[in-house]
Amino acid sequence: MKKELKHSLGMAWLVWGLAALYYFSDYMARVAPGVMHQSLQSAFDISESGFGLLTYSFYIPYILMQIPVGLLVDRISIRKLLTSMSILTALGCIIFGMADSLWMAALGRMLIGFSAAFAFISSLRLATAWFPPAMLGLLAGLTQALGMLGAAAGEAPIALMSHALGWRECMYWLSGLFLLLALFLYRFIHDHESMAKVKRSKNHALSIMDSLKIVLSHKQIWMNALYAGCLFGPTAVIGESYGPAFLQYGWNLTAHQAASAIGFIFIGW
Repeated sequence: MKKELKHSLGMAWLVWGLAALYYFSDYMARVAPGVMHQSLQSAFDISESGFGLLTYSFYIPYILMQIPVGLLVDRISIRKLLTSMSILTALGCIIFGMADSLWMAALGRMLIGFSAAFAFISSLRLATAWFPPAMLGLLAGLTQALGMLGAAAGEAPIALMSHALGWRECMYWLSGLFLLLALFLYRFIHDHESMAKVKRSKNHALSIMDSLKIVLSHKQIWMNALYAGCLFGPTAVIGESYGPAFLQYGWNLTAHQAASAIGFIFIGW
């Protein structure tokens, strides 16, 4: 009995850990353009507004998919979702690396943003299925911490790799990382039996629109969303986009120094 419990807990940590690792890796791809600022402007002959369009093309599908993702993770195998999204992230990195125009690069970023929308919520869904309810708060915090660590740890290495190999080659390396991760996700992620029971339960007689009405009718959800949005907005603008360039050109730091300094924003998270 004790052996079975230990094995079950070990599998739970493995399943959640791989999903959280995808979230960690996703943040590395998310912050990459911020440390490639000058290279991207030169490659696509774009102004600051063009660079802003490029970086924020990530957020268009990322924001739009948040509610649909919440509905999908209750209805579709998370193993299939995360595996396919990791492959899609790799495809987005390849398209971004091959891009010869702003619009093609923006398409790559949009694919990365679309797939990134699944990372955090899927990790939490697996945590609720595989662990006792009392551990949800801890695992939610750990998942968020891993994402921020991915951003903090990713900025400086990506800046160095981009300088040494070129920004296109850097994106190809990231695509390889996500393809490798997809293999591990497919091999080791398993939907807990409790998730299958939920899918078959009568609660799912609720239509998608009815589910949305229930969620969106809660005042606390709107207040929490507004609070989180106000916190995250400056992080997205400074930490993921313009911060490295500001420190590099405004304070005469090297690309590596600027990326390392900006990484502390995410450590604070």
